[in-house]
Amino acid sequence: MKFSLETRAPFLDHRVVETALGMGEDSLVREGSGKQPLKAILANYVPERLINRPKMGFTVPIKRWLAHDLKPLVERAFDRSMLARQGVFSERFVSNATPGLFGDGSGLWNFVVFQSWYSHVVHPRENAKSVSDFLSQ
Repeated sequence: MKFSLETRAPFLDHRVVETALGMGEDSLVREGSGKQPLKAILANYVPERLINRPKMGFTVPIKRWLAHDLKPLVERAFDRSMLARQGVFSERFVSNATPGLFGDGSGLWNFVVFQSWYSHVVHPRENAKSVSDFLSQ
């Protein structure tokens, strides 16, 4: 995971770690495929086609969320008076920036999160509403 922290809490149990360290490589990897003990246990609960399939990513509908459920948060991020007080983004950027400019929504999400962070951390009294305030409504 390039930019996130991935933890697998059950595997942090010292007994699991000790057991895995005590196993030989032959019992962990077969025919170039790893995680053999886990797959053997999983086979009791999950169809085989799900155990041995290729990894699959998933996406969240961030563009739709920003256009609908989180639209007030997006509008707040583009508040011109707040942007002028911040002095972080150029007037040209703000004038040209529209939600459609951000493509799949990830850039817009980053902008909205930055604006919310800035308002909450750098100038908390000026902008009482934050992401957590918005989401708790």
